[in-house]
Amino acid sequence: MNALTLSISIEPEKISNHLKNLDTKANYQLDKLVYYPYYFFKYKTKAKGLLKMDGYLGCTIDSISTRGAVIDHSPSFVEENIQANECLPYTLTPQDAKKAAEEYLHHTASLKLKFFSMPKMLLEQQELFFRPYWIMADQKNRRNYPPIIIDAVSGKYHPLNV
Repeated sequence: MNALTLSISIEPEKISNHLKNLDTKANYQLDKLVYYPYYFFKYKTKAKGLLKMDGYLGCTIDSISTRGAVIDHSPSFVEENIQANECLPYTLTPQDAKKAAEEYLHHTASLKLKFFSMPKMLLEQQELFFRPYWIMADQKNRRNYPPIIIDAVSGKYHPLNV
């Protein structure tokens, strides 16, 4: 299927070598590539703080957990043909994602960004996109070397509890 995604910038060989440098007993190899679904929203805003603030506010909504995150710049999407079985399943509709984004941004604007009044927001861009992650597993399936998931864009990684 054709979908918007982010370019892979971290290859699994580089991660394997890095993990081997951290722990010489580690023997991680690529298990598979998965794509995690997110919605991206970009709003033109007008708000009152100590100064008049006009600009843009963007966020992503996790299409599985519906968690929001403010982002400081628009992602550089690329259109790719990805296999449906590489995409994690999700049920969040575009309408529900938009509602979650607006609730999250209003909450964030009032508590964290310190606006005096709720910003007026006009939706400029809404996209479903898929972020690539590598799943790597220890070749010997040792208990103290759990599978890990690596963000193929940033290189951040976390153990998986399986």
